[in-house]
Amino acid sequence: MRNPDPDAKDRLIQEAFATLHTVDATHPPTQFRITCIGALEDSLPDIRAQDIDWGQIDQELAPGFAVAQDRLLSRIIVQ
Repeated sequence: MRNPDPDAKDRLIQEAFATLHTVDATHPPTQFRITCIGALEDSLPDIRAQDIDWGQIDQELAPGFAVAQDRLLSRIIVQ
């Protein structure tokens, strides 16, 4: 809940808390998530997606994915 108007932000968070169910089965609980998000600063992240070498990451992960894929296919495809 990011909002340039701090009064509106606080009002929206209070409204969200007031309307939440007493028992929250989500993990982590919704109220906890809203509190964490509200505590975040509006600063830009240190990492930009366009600066990441996605091809290198895919290459590094490929062997492990191939093993997992082969295991799964061997359980699915029974001849």
